[in-house]
Amino acid sequence: MIRAGVLDDIMSPSCGLPVPFIHTMVRYLLGLELPLEAEAALRILPSLNTLDPVLQAVLEHLRGAPFSASGFRQLQQAAALDAKSAGALFAGVDWMLRTCMRCSLKAKALAAELTDLKVAPQFVAPLVEAVEQGRAVVANVGSGAGADGVPSFESVRWRLDVNISSSSLHRVLRPELTMQCVLTDGNVHTFHVSKQQFNALRHTTAQLLKEVYDAEARLPQI
Repeated sequence: MIRAGVLDDIMSPSCGLPVPFIHTMVRYLLGLELPLEAEAALRILPSLNTLDPVLQAVLEHLRGAPFSASGFRQLQQAAALDAKSAGALFAGVDWMLRTCMRCSLKAKALAAELTDLKVAPQFVAPLVEAVEQGRAVVANVGSGAGADGVPSFESVRWRLDVNISSSSLHRVLRPELTMQCVLTDGNVHTFHVSKQQFNALRHTTAQLLKEVYDAEARLPQI
């Protein structure tokens, strides 16, 4: 997605005539502004014959394999790029894959997003396929984690306690909620919240869910 530049008129101090000034265009992928390495990768892609070595290196990196110096040299030779360009290509493709993996879009919608981003047409399908593979890799590595490797809730238990009195007051009657959350990675978190804190938690959760639904509603229905 591209946000068009805005043309401003700036008065020239030398002749007093308006001089056009064009803001740099900012490109977005799924609502996120492209970092410099992703912009560089998009410029490099049309010069490549294949993207397979880069995608393979990124997927291996997602599996937890370190990106060694020898692996970088192999990538550089396969892509026929200098060290700086090869590094930008790897980092940019890695960012694009991880960004796409975090969203819930299916293959056709992802292809439309990448096409709108002006990705070289011959590399749209390989990138979409790599996103699907990356999601599967992260799901396996994360042991039940979500598409971005973050564990989700498996179960939630709660108990309501009421403090009847304290050492300083004979009558308190203050409710306190004890919550225990079991995550899909096996971790258990227990915490206590007051009535006010629980209401704030409910409000924040509802607000975040609404923002997610609104964002999904703005995505193209493909």
